[in-house]
Amino acid sequence: MCFIFSLNRYLLLLKSKSCLPNSKSTMVRCFCGQMAIVRTAWIDKNPGRRFWGCPKEDSTCGFAGWIDPQISINKLKTEVGKLKEENQMFKYDIGKIKEEKSKLKLYLICSWIWENCYVCECTLLDIQVNALLWLVGNEVICFKHPNILVLLDIAVMGQTVNA
Repeated sequence: MCFIFSLNRYLLLLKSKSCLPNSKSTMVRCFCGQMAIVRTAWIDKNPGRRFWGCPKEDSTCGFAGWIDPQISINKLKTEVGKLKEENQMFKYDIGKIKEEKSKLKLYLICSWIWENCYVCECTLLDIQVNALLWLVGNEVICFKHPNILVLLDIAVMGQTVNA
């Protein structure tokens, strides 16, 4: 059994197996004489509650009839609390995913660098050092020593590399 009513007075009482809007046995006419359509309320008192309403936009006929049963305020508060908690969990998960994405980017860059990196004994400006050389193809692009990081242009600097 389902009650459908106007804001101030009862309109009709439907006796059918279902009061859902897709039920073929449920047809409701508004005060304009047109078939009512299903709308959803988004006010604080009845958020998400479905009702029959006039199909005309900005209608003044005043027809409204609830489809869904009224939910208690306590139940609404509980549901809102659960949704807020779930939202916070999603925000936390998004933060963790962004953190993981940053780590993976760093790992990718480091793996590319180490794949192209060789430990060599080098002569740079007549100083013998053990250093790391980053190569792109056969060209040294960066020289790293514990105290030095220099971008190299071998042709200009004229150093030798003994691998």
